[in-house]
Amino acid sequence: MTRTKSGILTFFAGVETFHALTHAYLSLSKTKLKWHPAEILGIKVNPKFHAAAALGNAVIAVALGVMAQKSLSRVRPALQRLDEKPNAGLSAIAS
Repeated sequence: MTRTKSGILTFFAGVETFHALTHAYLSLSKTKLKWHPAEILGIKVNPKFHAAAALGNAVIAVALGVMAQKSLSRVRPALQRLDEKPNAGLSAIAS
């Protein structure tokens, strides 16, 4: 499997989207977790915290998606040139 910058950015955009949706669910359902990692830092975790976290994670997810799209748009012209001359590399090797 080849790892490209756009593929990695797309993966992490998906991770952040899931994270945002989880916080949105916790905010809307007013679910209280017995233990939350933010409480170690002394932050009171309540529905407002989860709403702010959902918004912050959604902004990060969109930013990562935009970065992935820009990264992909830089690669497309090179891939199109390869499609136009599929055997260009082989002729250079044969000569």
